[in-house]
Amino acid sequence: MRDYGMRAYLDGENAFTYGLLYAAQRETAERAVADLPRIRHRAGRGKVRRWLG
Repeated sequence: MRDYGMRAYLDGENAFTYGLLYAAQRETAERAVADLPRIRHRAGRGKVRRWLG
């Protein structure tokens, strides 16, 4: 998203929407990374892994 925004800006276009999309994408990624330890713990339970055989 950031690259698209920079290209639009350099071409003289309005890049505001790209900035909003980039911010939303970054927030989602940060939330996913923050949730990783909890998700990893839950995935380690036998109940979750039972389908692997």
